Amino acid sequence: MTGYVLRTPAAAEYCGLRTQTLYNLKSEGKGPKAYKQGRITVYYPADLDQWLSQRLVTA
Repeated sequence: MTGYVLRTPAAAEYCGLRTQTLYNLKSEGKGPKAYKQGRITVYYPADLDQWLSQRLVTA
């Protein structure tokens, strides 16, 4: 995958979540696909969009 990446705080804002919520989801294995760049966890916006679309609930 190529393109720009978002660090965890920016990814949480992009998803409309608190940063701690994204950390918790990641530790439970329920969050979006994350990548490590050294010590930093990053997310691709396309992966965030895909994860968000899977969480949609129809009434």
